Amino acid sequence: MHCHTISPPFSVLVETIVSSCPDDLEDTLISVLSERTVCIAREINDRAYYEHGVPFESFMALRQTRDGLIEWGTIREVVRDSPYGKPCKFYYLTNAGDVGRMIKTKQRMLFEYSEHTNEIGHFGEQLVAEAAHKLGFTEILVRKRAGKRDVDVLCKDRSGDFYWAIECKNRRQEINVNDIENASDKAKQASSRWNLEFVKPVMVSSSIFERIPDNPILPIIRTGYVYVPNRDFFYEYKRALGSWYLESVYSVPDDLVGLIDKGLRE
Repeated sequence: MHCHTISPPFSVLVETIVSSCPDDLEDTLISVLSERTVCIAREINDRAYYEHGVPFESFMALRQTRDGLIEWGTIREVVRDSPYGKPCKFYYLTNAGDVGRMIKTKQRMLFEYSEHTNEIGHFGEQLVAEAAHKLGFTEILVRKRAGKRDVDVLCKDRSGDFYWAIECKNRRQEINVNDIENASDKAKQASSRWNLEFVKPVMVSSSIFERIPDNPILPIIRTGYVYVPNRDFFYEYKRALGSWYLESVYSVPDDLVGLIDKGLRE
């Protein structure tokens, strides 16, 4: 199977050789918190990756370094309610001063973003459907029910010989084996339920940090972005939380059309 990607705008940073030794990661952590005052754990990772060139493979070492600096009293941790079940942890330097207002602001933005989760997922599906239309696919349906689950985007191939069941993962969270197996099962259910002779599964995934399982059982088209509607809130959230992978668009971008075109030809 093949995985297709967009060359991300931060590629030059990622190509920088970054040492994973504790001293370098300590410097990175202190630099991030000095510049941003308060960060959640995910934000530290995202800023370290995008702004300081720390590779994904060093995230565990970065977390261990952070915990060590907490033990040394250099960094403090406070826990607040989160919209995602388990509490959210905020980190700041001990000498940062009054951080209460910034913690409340970021916490509020996390809750507000969570209210848009379903909208963002559906927006990604609509973009994929729009791309399929531009590429000449036909019989395009969004969220077509197959048993107890939906096929995100169902469309007939340009050849007219079969259908595609496209699973869309427009999110920061990485895909896993269960996501891939579910996408494959949906294609089988679609074929059986609608009496379609041949339905091929494919996944379009943000896959921000490229952690795609080895030898997937279906093609995975990696976008490298989480696409969001072009609204002020998403710009503010991106800036405040360091979410560089949020891409605000009005309609389907040409890069996404090209990726889907290439991914569904091979």
